[in-house]
Amino acid sequence: LTQSTRIGDRLGKGRANIEGGFDHWYLLRQSLGDNEPAVRVEDLASGRTLELLTDWPGLEFYTGNKLKGKTEGIGGAYLKHCAFTLEPMFYPDAMHHANFPSCILHPGEDLHRRTTYRFGTM
Repeated sequence: LTQSTRIGDRLGKGRANIEGGFDHWYLLRQSLGDNEPAVRVEDLASGRTLELLTDWPGLEFYTGNKLKGKTEGIGGAYLKHCAFTLEPMFYPDAMHHANFPSCILHPGEDLHRRTTYRFGTM
């Protein structure tokens, strides 16, 4: 996903075919500015927007592929593909790949990362 697209239009197609939806990690551009979102989501029906800003190197995008309506929440049961997540994170399985940057935090070391979820309207 490198350009605007409706998530629902891509479910079950191409890279979004794992369990009928997305469960993918994306490497983010390292040249993002401090106030430049890595992701922008728009809900055309309500006019709501979500921008995600982060200094993590990647992002997991998941579309609720395993939801089966067994979990109840506000408004009813959570059904397959009723929601999505945007999870900033390090390289998946990095500790098992010598060519990936190290993800190991040793005793006494600190980890400082920034993630901002900015909500607004169109």
